[in-house]
Amino acid sequence: MCSLVFLFPKQSQLETSSFTFSGDGKVSIAELSNIATQSTTYATQGSVASELGSGSVAPGQDIVISTFLCPAGKTVSYEMSSVSGTNLEYFQDYNPKPIGLYIRSC
Repeated sequence: MCSLVFLFPKQSQLETSSFTFSGDGKVSIAELSNIATQSTTYATQGSVASELGSGSVAPGQDIVISTFLCPAGKTVSYEMSSVSGTNLEYFQDYNPKPIGLYIRSC
C-alpha cells in the first residue's frame, strides 16, 4: 500500500528552506489525467481524473490524504488547490525537513 501525504513543518523546524502561508488552510486534492512535465503550466495541466478529497493544512502538520495500492511502474500527477483563499509559497532545498505532497510506501 501507498499513501499520498502532505508534509508541512513549522518554520522553526527548517534549516534553509522557507515558506509563506496565509488563509484558512482549506485545500482540495485531485489526481490529474495528464502527466506533469517541466513544461506543464496551469493552462496545460489537463483535467481531473479523480477527486481525492479535501481538508485543512497548517504549519506543523503532516496529513495523510489518501491510501491506495501503489502505482508501481506508473507515472502519476496530483494537484493541490486552494478551496477558500489558502496561499502557500515555499522554497525547499536539500536540508531537512521536506515540504510538499509525496507518495510513500506504508
